[in-house]
Amino acid sequence: IISFVWTMAEGLGEFVSLVHENEDADSVAGRDGGVPEELIALGTDHFASWSAAREYKGSTFELQLHEEVIDLYRALRPTHAEAALREAVVGAVRELLERLFPTAQLHAFGSYASSLYLPSSDIDLVALHTGATCKAEQVHALERIAHALRSAPWGAENIEVIGKAKVPIVKFRHSSSKMEVDICLDQRDGLKSCALARKAYQKFPAFKYLVPLLKHWLIRRGLNDTFTGGVGSFLLQLMVVSSLQNPPAPPAVRVLKGNLGATLLHFFEVYGLRLNYETTGFAIADGGRFYAKWEQGFGDKTRPYLLSAENPIDKKVDVGHNAFNIRAVRSACAHSYRSLLAAGAALEHLPPRPLSLLSYILGPELEAEMQSRFRLHEEEALAPPSISVGLPAAVEPVAADANGHPKPEPSPASPKRRRHGAAEGPEP
Repeated sequence: IISFVWTMAEGLGEFVSLVHENEDADSVAGRDGGVPEELIALGTDHFASWSAAREYKGSTFELQLHEEVIDLYRALRPTHAEAALREAVVGAVRELLERLFPTAQLHAFGSYASSLYLPSSDIDLVALHTGATCKAEQVHALERIAHALRSAPWGAENIEVIGKAKVPIVKFRHSSSKMEVDICLDQRDGLKSCALARKAYQKFPAFKYLVPLLKHWLIRRGLNDTFTGGVGSFLLQLMVVSSLQNPPAPPAVRVLKGNLGATLLHFFEVYGLRLNYETTGFAIADGGRFYAKWEQGFGDKTRPYLLSAENPIDKKVDVGHNAFNIRAVRSACAHSYRSLLAAGAALEHLPPRPLSLLSYILGPELEAEMQSRFRLHEEEALAPPSISVGLPAAVEPVAADANGHPKPEPSPASPKRRRHGAAEGPEP
């Protein structure tokens, strides 16, 4: 999946820029292209040592917040068992579709394919070359898939075909794992957006830390669902990239560049207090820029408050136009910014405790959730489990050319396990 998506990314061009013209990469992201070594050293404890007695070594508010962000990233990473189960579910769906459409090729996209998923995230799949060339044919093909799912030996429940959506899909829940799966047919936009996410993942070290955290933050507030006007994964990723492309001016930076605490604060400040949603939008193409919404043709007289975000894949599309509940997101950003600053100001007057900062924006139960997640990682490290879920192993998708067209596979290959959640570069 990763190789397929990354090949597509190579054809998208340089949509992001790591540094300004007068800066070098070392000053922005550390000599290894990751988070600076001084900051990595603050979070090198093994995950098994995390507990209620966790002591943070950061001497400032931003440094402690940096450590908490790293802890949360580690906790939310999938275990090997969770990753293997997802691969098995994808493999089962692939076998089912190959019986219905012998020429079809199944690919994952979204957060699963770009390794940015949470334990609760669903799996987004697209089947190419099914022969369904129009919407009516796609809906018919999805009905066939739904019928096959009802008799699948591994069990599927809550099966639903949503044929009236702009992109028709079939949704279901895998019975034993309770994992949600969405399948669409012959749509390449999801693969392209996933390729874009993979490229941002490579270019911006902070990207992989901020996106899962902010997804968690949105879910807590019920603001992650695009059907209710929330911020979906693609729009969130564009917002994160834009905030990374436009860091605070040097006088405003109180700590080393690359500090994840300062980066998170900057995100909340930009989208909660600084950006004028009625007049200004943003684009990440060609290093990033801001534009006048009305001159770009993205103004909406009936809803001038909408966030405008140019789609780097199709620049005529405003990704933010459907996020009609963006005012709630903006308010939540402003509140989280102020809450973190207030928590930071109180640090010197309170005894140290784990998550004394992130719990202000993610809830008091966050500590217990993280303890549970770290316990899973620790148990797996001590005794790697043997996964047996009664499902076939997933097969790596075929490679693709720069236009996203799959290349023919010369011969069957042995199934390969994809490493989900593996940190790229140095382990922070």
